[in-house]
Amino acid sequence: MVDRLRLSVVAAALAVGGVAPIPAAAETFTYGSPAPEQALFNRQGVVPLLRRIEEATDGRVSFRGLFGGTVVQFPTVVSAVRDGIVDSGFVVLAFYPSDLPFASIMAETTGLGTDPIATIGALNEAFYTACPECLEDMRREGQVPLFVNSTTPVVMQCAAAVGASEDLAGRRVSVIGLPEARWAQQLGMSPVRTGITDLLVSLQLGTTDCALVPISWAQSYGLIDVVEGVIDYPQGIPGGAVPISMSATAWERISEEDRAVIRETVVTSVYDYVQAAYVEADAGVRAAFEERAAFVAGDARMQELWSTYQEAEVEAIAALAAERGFEDPEGFAQRVASIYRRWHEEHLPIVRDDPAAFREILERDVFSQVEF
Repeated sequence: MVDRLRLSVVAAALAVGGVAPIPAAAETFTYGSPAPEQALFNRQGVVPLLRRIEEATDGRVSFRGLFGGTVVQFPTVVSAVRDGIVDSGFVVLAFYPSDLPFASIMAETTGLGTDPIATIGALNEAFYTACPECLEDMRREGQVPLFVNSTTPVVMQCAAAVGASEDLAGRRVSVIGLPEARWAQQLGMSPVRTGITDLLVSLQLGTTDCALVPISWAQSYGLIDVVEGVIDYPQGIPGGAVPISMSATAWERISEEDRAVIRETVVTSVYDYVQAAYVEADAGVRAAFEERAAFVAGDARMQELWSTYQEAEVEAIAALAAERGFEDPEGFAQRVASIYRRWHEEHLPIVRDDPAAFREILERDVFSQVEF
C-alpha cells in the first residue's frame, strides 16, 4: 500500500464526461434527499452546510433543496445524480451494494465506532486514503463525494419498557445494516432489515419490538411517540453516507476557484456538521424523550457481549471485502480497523473539544491527499 496515496476525486469524475472544466457564472444546483427537510440531520446539518457553500462562493454556487422523497428515494439517489435528474444528493452507500460494491462497504464499519467525532474522522480517512476502489466506484457512477457522514451511537429503543439486556432475548429488532444485525444476534434478538422510513410503522404494527437507531432518529422518524424503553448504551455508529454527492457534470460547471472554496468550506465544516446534525440533535431530543420513556444503562453482560462483538467485526469486514472483490480483503479490513483505533485512542483526546485540532488532522491526514 502506498503510504500517502494521492487521489484526484474531481479529475477522475471529470473523466466520465471527458470535458475540461469551464468556469461558470452563478448557478443554482438542485439537491435531492429522500429524507424530509425537518429531519434533524437535514435541518441542523445538511441545509446549513449548503448555505455555507453559498456564502463562501458569494452566491456563485447555490442550491435548491428537493427534500422528502419528492424527486429521489433512498435506492435511487445515485442514478438520479448520475443521470442529471438532480445535480447533487444525499447518498446512503448501504443501499448500493451492486452499483457501488466497494464504496458501500464503508456502511459496514458500524461496529468499529463508539464516538461520533472520532468516527467521522476515521470514516473519511478510510474512504479517501485506504480505499481507492471506493473512489473508483464513485467515479464510474458519475459522483463527486464531498465528504462522508457518520451519526451518533445507536441505542436500543423498544415499544415496551426494558430492563437488563437479557430482556431482549427473542425480541425482534429493526436494523438498518448488517453490522447491527450481527449485534442483534449477539444479544439473542431476531434482526429485521427495515427501511428508515418504515421504522415507525414497524413498531406500531408490532412487526418488530425494538429499533436499533440513534436517539435523534426518534424525533426525525416519529418513534418518540411509540418507544417506551431505551437501553442507553453505545452500540455502534452507522456511517457511509455521502451528504453531498455532486454529479460530475454539475461539478465541471463550477469554476476551479469555487471548487477550491467548496473544498475548504467542507474541511472546516465537518466537525460542526456532526456536532450540530447529530450530537446536539441527540441532546435536544434526549431531554424530551427521557420524560416519556424509561432509559436504562447497559449492564455488564451487554458490555461483555459488545467487546466480543467488536473483536469479530474486523473479520466480518474482511469476509465481505473478499465477497466484493477487494484484492487484499484482510489487509483492507486491518487498515480500516487501524484507522478507527487511531482516531478513537490517539486523536480523540486531542480533538474532542477542539474543532481547530480536528480540522488540522483532517486536512493533514485526509484532504491534503485529495485533489478537489
